[in-house]
Amino acid sequence: MKKREIMSSKFFDSRCRASFPDKKEKVLGYLLGPIGGQLLYFLVSTWLNVFYTDVLGLTDINPDFLFYFPLLSGILVVITNLLIGYLIDHTRTKQGKARPYIFLSIITLPLSGILLFLIPEGNEILEYCLICLSFNFFFSFSFAIYNSAYNLLTPLSSRNSKVRNSLSTLANLGMMIAQAVGSLFPTLIYPYIGTNKTLWFYAMAGISLLCLPFVLLQYYFTRERVSEETMGSVMEAEDPKIPLKKQLSAVCHDRYWWVLILYTFVFQFGLAMKNSSVAYYCNWVIGSSYNDGYTMLLFNIVGGLSLGVGALVIGPLSKKFSKQKLMAVGFIFYSLGSALCWVISFPGWFNISKNAILAVVLVGQIIKNAGAIPCVYIWMSMVADVLDHIEYKTGFRCDGITVSINTIFALFMPILGNAIVNKVLSGFGYQTPASGATSQNTSLLIALDTCAVGIEAITSIIVVILMLFLNVEKNLPMEQAAIQERQKEKVLASGCIYVSPEEKAQKEDEEFEKEKEASDLAAIKMRCDKKGLDYEEAKAKYFDKKTKKEGKAK
Repeated sequence: MKKREIMSSKFFDSRCRASFPDKKEKVLGYLLGPIGGQLLYFLVSTWLNVFYTDVLGLTDINPDFLFYFPLLSGILVVITNLLIGYLIDHTRTKQGKARPYIFLSIITLPLSGILLFLIPEGNEILEYCLICLSFNFFFSFSFAIYNSAYNLLTPLSSRNSKVRNSLSTLANLGMMIAQAVGSLFPTLIYPYIGTNKTLWFYAMAGISLLCLPFVLLQYYFTRERVSEETMGSVMEAEDPKIPLKKQLSAVCHDRYWWVLILYTFVFQFGLAMKNSSVAYYCNWVIGSSYNDGYTMLLFNIVGGLSLGVGALVIGPLSKKFSKQKLMAVGFIFYSLGSALCWVISFPGWFNISKNAILAVVLVGQIIKNAGAIPCVYIWMSMVADVLDHIEYKTGFRCDGITVSINTIFALFMPILGNAIVNKVLSGFGYQTPASGATSQNTSLLIALDTCAVGIEAITSIIVVILMLFLNVEKNLPMEQAAIQERQKEKVLASGCIYVSPEEKAQKEDEEFEKEKEASDLAAIKMRCDKKGLDYEEAKAKYFDKKTKKEGKAK
């Protein structure tokens, strides 16, 4: 096959040679690599609609277009994402099944980002066509390919759970760095480009091209070790695949699964409404003036400080309280923080300065994001608990169908949010800055206030109610023990030797430590040979340091 032959060239080989992810792979591939793509997506998802309304003035030209166009595009985004997932799953190359699509993204991601803002003037039909094509090229094809492959890199990097946890943490940290850098846009770039379409193009083209070196790092400094296990060998017989119809029947008859789905729908809807309207909220409702350069920066950075603290406190809290209780209490604070922002910035209710309103809003955002700590750090663990529960009941896992449906909501809701906010803008008479507007009518300000912070105050209460029914942890130890016993019986019945998950994990950790030690000693030997140092002395220092570190860990 041509694709297999092309990807077999040494030019495409990973620069990672170790049998486990080393420091170079962790830093370059998983910490720095994702920053480019995630930065571009963060800025596009936050500011593209502002470009459409304030720069292109589409709310004045055709108000309905910005409602129906993203809505219809959202359906295409969902379909193509499912197809891309299927395509990746059936790809077999020397470089794996996900990394080839990362390599493709080196070109498609920057190109699609540039085309989003390359919209000509003078021909209305051509303008609309290019908006539709560039939007779907980015969301339905380019970012869909990149994001699907990116999400598989960590699971395919190793079978060792310790390694995966480490890489997942680094990847999430890379994404947070990207969002923190993106939060500087309203301060460092937006005030200077204003509503000038040419300057917008140059600014976003530069950011799009910035993706290229980062995606290159992500491709060359990652490796699919799990995919490599079957390369050049005959696949062993697999268990029969569970039909989709049977999986759907299993999950639809489980109440905990429905809580998961309803939570995803409600939470993602509130989040989408906030993200789609927050730029307008900061510009017109709480900002001292349009595009003041600091309101949105403070809203994102100061409000998000509590999430950083969450990484330190969630561990001790999760040991003391159940995940269900943490989620419920967390979303009470989430609602209270959102409600405080909603009330204090509600137009006409308080006769105080914009700066005073902003100060209270920032306090509300800190409270809200403190409440978001459980859903950021432990929600996926609750999803895993429900999947274990379903496996206990049915005898098979339904991970794929569950993740697919959750992904549909996560992808479609932001586009739905844009469509609704655009309908609000046109319905309440939004005046663009290009037309000379310096303020908006009170009805629109109330609507923006509700979209940006009010809706999440309501959806959070719904989530609290849903959490009351998610007591899956109560019987989980018994259910997991039953699953393990069932697996043991199956293995013994086949005449094989059963190895418990604990024994397997311990063996993997021991092998990992041996490989790491061998790799470290090889690096020390190379450094000593290069600098003329005493290898035995350096080796003794290495083991002394390692012994002290192990002693502290105990």
